[in-house]
Amino acid sequence: MNFCSKIIFFVFLNFIFFLFIPCVAANNVDVSAIILPPEEEEVISKHGGTILFKDIISPANVSFFIAKPGNEEIVLSWLNPENLDFAFVQIERKQDFFSLTPGQGFLIYKGKDQFFLDKNLINGKTYYYTIWAYDTAGNFSSGAIAFAIPQKILSPETAPLNIIPLKRILSPEIAPKLPPASAVPAIPIISEILTVLKINLEDFSLFINSIEVKPKQAKIQVLPNSLLTFFISADKFKQGAETIQIVFDNQIFLLSLDKQAKFYNGAIKAPEKPGEYSLDIYTILKDRNYNIIKVKVLVENFGQTSNLINKKLNKFYEKLNLKDKVEGIQATLYWFNQKSNQWEIWPGLDYNQKNPQITNEKAEYGFMVPSGKYYLFFSKKGYLSKTIKEFEPENNIINFNIDLVPWRPLIVVMVLCVLIIIWIIRFLIAYLKNN
Repeated sequence: MNFCSKIIFFVFLNFIFFLFIPCVAANNVDVSAIILPPEEEEVISKHGGTILFKDIISPANVSFFIAKPGNEEIVLSWLNPENLDFAFVQIERKQDFFSLTPGQGFLIYKGKDQFFLDKNLINGKTYYYTIWAYDTAGNFSSGAIAFAIPQKILSPETAPLNIIPLKRILSPEIAPKLPPASAVPAIPIISEILTVLKINLEDFSLFINSIEVKPKQAKIQVLPNSLLTFFISADKFKQGAETIQIVFDNQIFLLSLDKQAKFYNGAIKAPEKPGEYSLDIYTILKDRNYNIIKVKVLVENFGQTSNLINKKLNKFYEKLNLKDKVEGIQATLYWFNQKSNQWEIWPGLDYNQKNPQITNEKAEYGFMVPSGKYYLFFSKKGYLSKTIKEFEPENNIINFNIDLVPWRPLIVVMVLCVLIIIWIIRFLIAYLKNN
């Protein structure tokens, strides 16, 4: 009996050490591992101490703009942007080259749908489409483009998306038809392309959710569905740019010249699925030269919140298959405001993000932030709250995986511990009396 009691006591202590000690330690995490949006608003009036702003910020482009050819028709499809002030999209068609600004082509659609059938076309002819998204203030996006050739029998050369830029032009056999020479400049020798145009990624300003970032080694790191906005000064092009195209995630976007003709800009949405993507920036100049910039976009995973006890039990015995991801956790981000010299709730709405965030059905959360000092606070009814101590995020991303401890099972375990300890003490007293 004495030997059995020792075995039981030893096993129980190991179980408590395995389950409880990590729970306590997990609530004292100290992690370490970085900026301002472009001011594009104009003050139009002041009244009663209230400043009113005129909205001149362009909305994001549509996503996945595809032109699929058929017999004397082309099916156009896309996804509208998620801007709260989104109003409608406008599509123009041309037969020589893409419309670079609204009004250059023939208007074929205006509305909020995400599908349009362009009918009564001529088989064998190339049709070029540009789509712009408009907001309620009348601002429009830089434009997304696609082209297709209607025909009776589809051939392998006719794909839903055809990329006009250099890699297509250098391989004309894979492009069904190219724009005439007046629209697309002649191609110089490759070495000349790379030496004549001294444009690189550092010449562009990149903003992710209105936060300026500096790509490292031609790599951009973002969270899923983040908004990427590119700017480049028009002064970089002495002869002027014919078009600046971004090819990203099998989509083609334009950078448009602002009304003051000071810079080219365009906004695109990052993919929803984490992974590494190629982003190519093609610049076609009016002096018939080209430039190519190749960038890698790494879409990071969101952070997740987990039930630590279920997670440990699943690891200890896989067949339990307990649900360890926890939705409905409130993640509140705080930052150190150097102006007020105090900690405050980070103003997420200034950067097109919610704060606090509530983890979704996948138990996900995430923030894209400027450089600075931050700390995180997690809470939910039925769980011990948790604080991630002061840190400075790497690559402007906050996506820690967090383990939370439910307090009810913890109390049950602690009560069992007390009962077992009392039983052991009583057993030892009885054993000593009998001996």
